[in-house]
Amino acid sequence: MYFLSDFAEFKNDESDKKDRQIGRKIRGAALIGGSGALGVQSVRSGLPRLLGARLEQHGTSKKAAANIIKEGYLDPKYGGSEGGVTASMKLPKEFLERSKGYTFISGKNPNHPFWSDRNPLSSLGDVVTRKIQVLGYRGSKASKLTDKDVVGGAKFIGNIISPMRNKAVKELDNLNEENFLKSLDSRWASYYKENPDALQKQLAKEKIWKKQEIRAIDDLKKRAYNDKNRVKGIRKTQKKYNKLFKEFTDDIKKAATETNKHIKAGNLKLDRKIKGEYVLQKNNVYAHKNSLEELLSESAKAGNVKAQRLLKLRKSLAEQIFEQKSTKQVGLVGGWAFKLLKSPFLGAAGVGKTIYIPGTDEFFNDKNRFSYDPDDPFGNPLKLEKAANSKQGGMGGNALKTKEKLRAFGNRFSATKYLLEKEGDGNLLKGAAKLIKANPSRSLAGAAILGVGGLGAYALGKKGVELIKKPQEREVKVKQYVRKGKIVKASKRLNPFFNKLKKQNG
Repeated sequence: MYFLSDFAEFKNDESDKKDRQIGRKIRGAALIGGSGALGVQSVRSGLPRLLGARLEQHGTSKKAAANIIKEGYLDPKYGGSEGGVTASMKLPKEFLERSKGYTFISGKNPNHPFWSDRNPLSSLGDVVTRKIQVLGYRGSKASKLTDKDVVGGAKFIGNIISPMRNKAVKELDNLNEENFLKSLDSRWASYYKENPDALQKQLAKEKIWKKQEIRAIDDLKKRAYNDKNRVKGIRKTQKKYNKLFKEFTDDIKKAATETNKHIKAGNLKLDRKIKGEYVLQKNNVYAHKNSLEELLSESAKAGNVKAQRLLKLRKSLAEQIFEQKSTKQVGLVGGWAFKLLKSPFLGAAGVGKTIYIPGTDEFFNDKNRFSYDPDDPFGNPLKLEKAANSKQGGMGGNALKTKEKLRAFGNRFSATKYLLEKEGDGNLLKGAAKLIKANPSRSLAGAAILGVGGLGAYALGKKGVELIKKPQEREVKVKQYVRKGKIVKASKRLNPFFNKLKKQNG
């Protein structure tokens, strides 16, 4: 029965071969699909350029896109709406205020902080960055940033900055007079050497700051800004503080009255007043005076136990609230980062829709018409510092903003047709000739995209067809058979037609 094991092995080989053939067909189909997608994309992207048209884009939700296409315009009166990216990303309110009355589209013009860095290949880079940006705006509309995202963002950043904690612990352990003086420049080192008391006070402060830094990082990793124990602790401290604070209300009012008398007499000028805290200006020099803090300090020095306790509660409450706000802010930054990273993928998966705005280089490069948008988050991460330090500021993103209404379309061809008719006074050919003459480099780029895209599509398609075709086998199987009363087991032998078929098929 030995031949049964040989037969089983032969069957396994056949099964593996079928699996490989299926895999080839799947890869072949994928390549053919990619070939078609590349071909379509090269035509969609290259043809408008070949005709000299510049199409900028606006990524938004499908509902908003339907309204824009229906109206035919991107209208700045909708800028800064609660349904925009500012709301979905939970960006600070100042972002919302800055976006009111503006329309936002993709693109760069001479207002951009990196405009002077452009070279002949920059236009090709713009194709990629524009795609990522527009898909990002589309994907950002998939859902709003949640508390869960904020909490996860804080923990993520807390883990990232763990090395900073280790560094802070090491620095705290090595923080002594000798090492502290070495870290200072000669002027400050000389000052502290001549003033031992000041040195000890500063050293104590440095230790406190290092401990706070370590505690803050630990806090990020362990507790969310809305952690139940954190909120419970703040409320408990607040309750104790309020209860004890009431006993000093009359004294605080009396102190405030005395301050007001000086203000009315002209000895002090009130700049602003916030919950009993005064910022005063005297002899053109700002002096910060806190009536409550001063009163409590004087009472505590005099041995008033309640004043001493209230001061401690006041400090503790301030620290707890500061830590909570800091954790939330760091969490928001982490949440923004996560959302920015995944938004382009969501946009590519079909979330939202892209709107196309036709125009010429002369139109979009008009600095009086379009300005650089510093709030666009899809900038160059390698140049964030340079962008922030530039005259325009921001993150070096790829967006323009304008207060003008812009003609908008739901697809590239409608947008291109509109521009050709507009430039050619109704004649498409005249419009194309005019645009090509005005934008020869854009036309060449379009031709290159069509050429490269076409060749790439052909190569992918050809490879896909080859994979799907039944492969030419070097060996053929011989089934088990009986000869002269004996069983001849299944086997493989060389295919005598292999070389001939290979030569015929090239």
